[in-house]
Amino acid sequence: MTSILTIGEKIKKLRNEYKLNQDDIVGTELTRNLISQIEHGKANLTKSTAELIIRNTKDILEKRGTTIDPKINVEYLLETEESQAKKVIASYIQELKEISVYKDNRFDVLLEKIENLLSKWEFGDLKIEICEIAGDYYTNRNDYLKAYIYYENVKYLIGCQTDMSRVISIFRKLSTVYCHTGNFAEGIRICKYALGRFSEMDDKYKCVFTFNMSLYYNYLGQYEKTLNVLAEFEGLIKNTYEDRYHKVLLLKAASYYEAKRYAESLSIYNKLIGITAKDDFNNLCVYYNNMAQVYLRMGKGNMAVNYVNTVVNNLSNLSDNFESLPQIYSELGKTYLMMSDDSKSSKYLMIALRLSKSFEYYGLTKDILNELSKINVNNNKVNLKEEFIILTENMGRSYDSLNHSLVFNIIQYYTRLNDITSISELCEYCKERKVG
Repeated sequence: MTSILTIGEKIKKLRNEYKLNQDDIVGTELTRNLISQIEHGKANLTKSTAELIIRNTKDILEKRGTTIDPKINVEYLLETEESQAKKVIASYIQELKEISVYKDNRFDVLLEKIENLLSKWEFGDLKIEICEIAGDYYTNRNDYLKAYIYYENVKYLIGCQTDMSRVISIFRKLSTVYCHTGNFAEGIRICKYALGRFSEMDDKYKCVFTFNMSLYYNYLGQYEKTLNVLAEFEGLIKNTYEDRYHKVLLLKAASYYEAKRYAESLSIYNKLIGITAKDDFNNLCVYYNNMAQVYLRMGKGNMAVNYVNTVVNNLSNLSDNFESLPQIYSELGKTYLMMSDDSKSSKYLMIALRLSKSFEYYGLTKDILNELSKINVNNNKVNLKEEFIILTENMGRSYDSLNHSLVFNIIQYYTRLNDITSISELCEYCKERKVG
C-alpha cells in the first residue's frame, strides 16, 4: 500500500534521503528545536518554513552537484495525511474498476486494502462509491449476500451524508438483490418507499420498482396484491420495456395459478407461447412446465403429460447460463411429484439443487429442499440435514427467520426415516442458531 506520511515523517524522509541534518535544512534562520518539534508532531509546519526547508535543501544539493526530486516541493511537505489518503483511495478506486472484470481474487484483495484504509478516515462519498462498486461486482458474480451487505451500506451512507435523490439507483439494485436473499417484506417496503418518495422518477425506475414489488407479493403468497399492482402498471411496463414484457405476463400467469384461477393462467401461457420464437427453448420450457402444473390442478393429466414430455425432450437444447435454468429443473421435479413419480421427481430436483447452488439462488435452494423433504425416503439421495446447514450458513442470520417451515419439513422427513440421530443433530443446530 502506498505510504501515507505525517508532515514530520516527510521531513525526516527528506533528510535521510539526502543525508542532511536538522541544522542543514533550517540554516541560521530557524532553531533546530522547532524542526525537531515539527518532526515529532508537536508543532505545525507553516508555508514559510516549508519554503525555507526546500530552498536550503536545493542550495546544499546544488553545491554537491545534484538536484532535489521535483516531486518534493512545498506543496508535498504541507500536504496533510487526509489529503494523501484521498488521493491513494481515489487511485485504488480506479484500479478496483479495472480489475473487476477478472475472476481471480485481485478484486477481493484490493477491496480489503481499501477498507482497511477507509476505516481510519471519514470519507463518506468515497465509501459510497466503493461500496457500490463492490455491490455491483458481487451481483455480477451471483454472490448476492455480499452484494446485499455492500448495497445496504450505501443506503445507510447516502441517508446520513448526501442528497436523498442519489438513493434511487441503489434502491433499485437493492430491490433486485432482495429477490435472491429472501428479504421479501423488506423488498416491498423499499419499493413502496421509492415510488412514494420519488414520484417524478424516470419511467424505467418506476417499472423496475413496480415489477419487483409485485414479485415480492407473489413470493409472500399475496397473489391478488400481485395482480392488482401489475394491473395498474402493466401498460407502462409494456411501453417502457417491451422486450421484457413476457416477464410481466409470466408473473401474472403464475399468480393466477396460485390463486386457483386456472383458465386465466392458461390463457396467458398460450399468449406467451404465441409471442415467443419457436427456437427459444429456454423460455418455452418455462411455460410448458407451468402449463403442465395448471392442467394437473384441473384434472387433465393427459395434457399435463404431453407438456412434461415436451420439456424433457428439450432439456438438451437449454442454455447453460440461462437465468431460469435451475427453475426449469425444479419445476419439472415438482410436476413429477404432483404426478406421484417420486423417482423422476428426485432425479430432477437433485439436478435443480446442484444448479441452484451453482447460481447461488438461495431462495430457490430453500424451495427445492422443501420439495425434496416430501419425497419417499427410498428415492431421496440428498442429505437434507447437511444441505439445510449449508444453506443457513451461506445466508447468515438474516435468513434464519425464513427457515421455519423448512426445518419442520426436514424433521418430518427424518421422522418417516426413523433417523433419531439426524433429528437430534438438526434440533441442536437450530437451537444454537435460533432457527425455527
